[in-house]
Amino acid sequence: MKRFKIGRKQISMIVGAVVVFLLLMDLNSRILELVRQTNQSHKGATEVMYLTQTLASLEYQITEASLDSAVESWAYEHHMVRPGDKLIVPIPPAGVTPQPVYQPTPTPMAVENWQIWWALFFGE
Repeated sequence: MKRFKIGRKQISMIVGAVVVFLLLMDLNSRILELVRQTNQSHKGATEVMYLTQTLASLEYQITEASLDSAVESWAYEHHMVRPGDKLIVPIPPAGVTPQPVYQPTPTPMAVENWQIWWALFFGE
């Protein structure tokens, strides 16, 4: 039987290959972390953009609502009057009863226990 002799050169090559493998694994994990953080940064930037637009819209609404003309138009829409105006409230003719508007109330559906468990486990 032949015995293989392992010399210093082969040992250093194996150690070098293991070191290169470990370095590549570290590089791979760092690249994955960079990609994850970049995606998170893009999501954060998008959310900041949406929030900035919402803030600008709300500031515009506040500015618009504080104008005298906007306050006056809101008051007229809600049947408020200025001093000196006469408020006229229409009265229905005598003997006329207003028809009530009926809104059906939703009835809950009966759900079996197995359907509840199915929804809990499978999210349907």
